[in-house]
Amino acid sequence: MKKIISVMAAALLLMFSTVCLANATDSQISLGGIQPGCSGDYVIQVYGKPAHKVTRHTDLMTLTTYYYGSPKPTVEVAVFTNSNTVHHIRSTGNNGFYTPDGLGVGMSESTVYRLYGRDGFTYNHDGVKYIEYGNSGNRILNVGIKDSKVVSISCSVYE
Repeated sequence: MKKIISVMAAALLLMFSTVCLANATDSQISLGGIQPGCSGDYVIQVYGKPAHKVTRHTDLMTLTTYYYGSPKPTVEVAVFTNSNTVHHIRSTGNNGFYTPDGLGVGMSESTVYRLYGRDGFTYNHDGVKYIEYGNSGNRILNVGIKDSKVVSISCSVYE
C-alpha cells in the first residue's frame, strides 16, 4: 500500500512540474516587439499603416485586423475595436518578426523545444502541429510546425 501511495504521489508531483514547465512569462509572449494588450495605435506607430484592414463584428466583440506584408500579407494584428488593444499578433512568413527569445518562422522544431521546452499543450489541425505555451494570466504563445519547421507564431490575449 505504501508503494502505491508513493508512486501516486510521485506521479502527481511530476504532473504538476510538467505543467509548470509549459509556462511562458509575459515578456516571452510577444512577437516583433508587439505584445497582446498593447494599443493598436502603438502597432501603427511602429509598423506604419497596414497594407489593408478588415473589421469583423461578433456577438461578443468587434475586431479590426491589420495586415502587413506584400504581395501576400505575412503578419496580422487583431485589435479589439472598442478598447483599441491588441488581441493577437500572428506571423506566417520569414519576415523579421521574432519572439523575444529569438524564435521566427522558418526555424526548426528543435529550436522551439530548446527555447520553450517540450511540455506545451500540443494539438494537430489541418496537417499542422500546434504547441501552446501559456502563462498564469490570460496570454498564450502558439507555435505552428509542419515538416519539422515553424510555419506560424501567434501571441494572444484571452479576456
